Amino acid sequence: MKILAIGAIVAMSLLAAPSALSQMKKPHEWGNYEKVFGVVNGQRHYDFDVVATEASQRANVFYPGDSIRFRFQVVNNMPKAVDRDAVIRVIHYGTE
Repeated sequence: MKILAIGAIVAMSLLAAPSALSQMKKPHEWGNYEKVFGVVNGQRHYDFDVVATEASQRANVFYPGDSIRFRFQVVNNMPKAVDRDAVIRVIHYGTE
């Protein structure tokens, strides 16, 4: 019985190993991340944060032709008023 249990544990470990090694990289580790997304790696302080507070669909993957509405909240991190022009860009990307 113990040998069977050990065999099952070894088999499950071998099956889980490839998926554990293929986890998605953190965004700052993606190739050309800074250039594509227009950000600076390692920057941790911004004058303001933008937080998605609502979406018309309960998903985080959307496809061309999907009709989605979002609501965002801008949070000021500075003691003065935020005075910026804003642009929303939809960036298409995928992972393997």
